Amino acid sequence: MSALRVPNTQPIQYTMKIDGVAFTALEDLKSAVVRLPAGSKLVWDSGCFWFRDIPLGAQPRMTMSSFKQFCQEHQIEFNYYFGY
Repeated sequence: MSALRVPNTQPIQYTMKIDGVAFTALEDLKSAVVRLPAGSKLVWDSGCFWFRDIPLGAQPRMTMSSFKQFCQEHQIEFNYYFGY
């Protein structure tokens, strides 16, 4: 899983990618997670940028802890890392 900043957007916008498929809306990302096989592992390493939430859509956004819980409810392991 990765986040890519969309160039020349104000406010700043991102797309999230899972296995090469880009998502620009949180509901679409959540739908993709639900379709993953039970027991799947979803890992996001954002490098040196720390995100407190999933950077899709308007504020308020889904927090990392809420997204992790959502994944757990669908038997998906979600791990988020940042920093080097």
